[in-house]
Amino acid sequence: MKRINITCPVCGSKAYLRPASVVYGDKAPDPDAKYYVCGRYPACDCYVAAHRKTMLPMGTLADKALRKKRHDAHVALDSLWKNGIMSRKEAYRLLQLSMGLPA
Repeated sequence: MKRINITCPVCGSKAYLRPASVVYGDKAPDPDAKYYVCGRYPACDCYVAAHRKTMLPMGTLADKALRKKRHDAHVALDSLWKNGIMSRKEAYRLLQLSMGLPA
């Protein structure tokens, strides 16, 4: 596995790949999951999940407020495709275009 360097966008500390138990304790939804966690955690509450196969981060480290916003965005987008308004691919493409993000 190639080492990657991730810096916390909130405090500037280095993030480390850790087991889910570091964030969730014994209540981890997936005990085998890994997270990139800020080196100052829990004082700095930033983390992001890692892809199971590649161990690459699933996004950027986020604090509680940003994680809530991301969750809310997913709920809104998911309702578009789950209610048949558009396909899942179309919903996420709409988000991508509206934010000016690359494909």
